[in-house]
Formats: sequence, structure tokens, C-alpha cells
Amino acid sequence: MQEQVNTFSPFGPVLHLTKIDPKYIEELNSVIETVKGKEERDNAGNLAGRIFEQYDIEDLVSDACKNHILRHAQTYGHDAGMEPYAIQLNGLWVNIQKEMEVNPMHSHSGMLSFVLYTKNELTRAETLNNKFDKAGDKELAGLLELHYGEDHFLSWSKYYHWPEVGDLIIFPSWLRHFVFPHYEEGKERVSVAGNINPRVNEG
Repeated sequence: MQEQVNTFSPFGPVLHLTKIDPKYIEELNSVIETVKGKEERDNAGNLAGRIFEQYDIEDLVSDACKNHILRHAQTYGHDAGMEPYAIQLNGLWVNIQKEMEVNPMHSHSGMLSFVLYTKNELTRAETLNNKFDKAGDKELAGLLELHYGEDHFLSWSKYYHWPEVGDLIIFPSWLRHFVFPHYEEGKERVSVAGNINPRVNEG
């Protein structure tokens, strides 16, 4: 599979946008189906999202899948000019976003964070065709916003992304981000997110 990689800086911090291997999308979706509705997997109390279904899946995902994500993080670090580190995942969870649910502005702990998309029942044209965006005269429904700094003349503080299945976005953990709600009843979009830290040598 030809991987499309784009490491860029739309404001201050460097972002990394690429696609992950479809076989890991399939694996993650299979894992997600096994945790749906399981109270012992509920992770909503530990996360910022106002999303009903958020589950911890870190121990259920294969090492191959985790290493695939980490290789992308290493590429990002190299492209961004970071000193090479041995890195590891710390936290891996799923967000199943339904209509009217929102992930408010927040940041993560750790060194790097990422979000990848495994399922999307939304179409951009239909999602943006809603009374709220029409009233506000700005199309925001369903978008991921990455936010850095303040708005000034000729200085942009926001980067917007319409997520598609397979998208993987990596960014510094301190970078604030926000996921706007969508308003399509009965449709959902599924993302997997996590944090990455330097590897700690045990023993």
C-alpha cells in the first residue's frame, strides 16, 4: 500500500497526517465490536468527551497494530526534527460519536498524541447541511479543530480537518483540539485515540 504522508506546520506546532494500513482498521473495528456496551470497558469518566460510548481497548489491540502506529510517530518525529527516542503507547481508547455528542476543547498528557478513524457513516455534504451551521454562516459540523495561539492579523490559530476512514493525525500532546458535533440522527463516526511517551526501561 502506498502511504501518503504529510508532515506540516499550519501555525506553530508540527502536525502529521497520513493513512494507516487497512488491515489495522479491520482489526480495530473488530476489537471495538467486542467492547461495545461493556461496563468494565467504559472509559468516559477518564476522558474529556461528552460522548456516551468511550471504551478502553489498549490491552486488546495487537502489538503489530501498536507498532504500526509507533512507526508513524517515529516518522513524524524525524520529519519534525525531534531527537530520536524509543517510544511506547500509553493509553488507547475508542470514541463512538453519535449525533449531538461533542468532544470539547482539551489537550492530553504525554509527549505525542494521535487520533485515527476506523468508521464514518457521515458524508461531508449532508453533515454540513444543517440549521446550526446555516444560522452561524460557518460550516463546522463534524470537523476536528486543532487550535494553537490566538487569532491575529495574518496569523492563523485554527486548523480544521474533515476526518475520513484511515486518517491518522499525530500532534504534540499539549496541543488543544476540539471535535464539533454532527446532527445526523442514527449515524456515527468512530475514532481511536492514544498517547505516546518515551519508553521507560524496566528493571
